[in-house]
Amino acid sequence: MPLDPSITDLIVRLGELTAINTSASIATRIKASRAAAKTDETINELQDIVQELINDRAELQSIATALRDHLVAESLDGADIRYITEKLIPTLEQLIDRRGGGGEGEEVAVEPMEVAKQLVSTEMLTILQLVGFNYKRAIGEPLTRVVEALITSQLPSPEQLRLQTVALEHQTELLRIAQNPKALANYQKLQQQ
Repeated sequence: MPLDPSITDLIVRLGELTAINTSASIATRIKASRAAAKTDETINELQDIVQELINDRAELQSIATALRDHLVAESLDGADIRYITEKLIPTLEQLIDRRGGGGEGEEVAVEPMEVAKQLVSTEMLTILQLVGFNYKRAIGEPLTRVVEALITSQLPSPEQLRLQTVALEHQTELLRIAQNPKALANYQKLQQQ
């Protein structure tokens, strides 16, 4: 599974900071600043090195926070898992009951319900998460696309909008004709032909 581009960028930046701030490169810069016999220049150079290290440390902390936030966003904690198992199963049962409880339909609905209960159990959710299952990507993103498709399917297409615009323009012109007696008479003659 490919990494999220933002995560890839963070990892690349982390590698760059690591390469820049190796102890060998810092030691070389310190030796070079000491080699310059001018005390003021040495002090300025050492202050610059310290300031760069402070800035790089802050950036490293920012990268670590972003990586942690990304990992937390892709995992469910115990409370999330309990909430899903306690709320989803009863909701699924209610939906199946509304769909057609009783008779043959109930027997058909029981089997999928049992499968759903097993898949949404606390143990299964925990196991799936431990093996790297990404709930938000696997469930959340497809649901988002379904809702988006549902909403966009309710919107008129560009062609429908164009036809509605043409119809409104036609009605506007007919109203203008109706306001001019001479134009109305000419229009009525054209209609009779």
